[in-house]
Amino acid sequence: MAVPEQIKFRLLVTADTVVVKETLDESSPRTCKLERGTIVDAYERSCGTSGMLKYRTKHGWVPYFRSGAAESVIEVIDLTRANPKGGDRV
Repeated sequence: MAVPEQIKFRLLVTADTVVVKETLDESSPRTCKLERGTIVDAYERSCGTSGMLKYRTKHGWVPYFRSGAAESVIEVIDLTRANPKGGDRV
């Protein structure tokens, strides 16, 4: 489920901590943890090898759901589309 590169997602971490991975693969190395209340920008949305929805940030790949649970760990709080004159909200 790739999203064109001109779309930017603003994400809010809603769980206590969220593990960020280097790649989409669940077995990839962890790059960092994001704490509740952190806001990050994502530039791509895709499904990992396990079928889990993830967002690519400058830190790595952030899952939408916690592994093995139905609760989301992030919330999309804004969505913009880049154009030559700047960003437009979608």
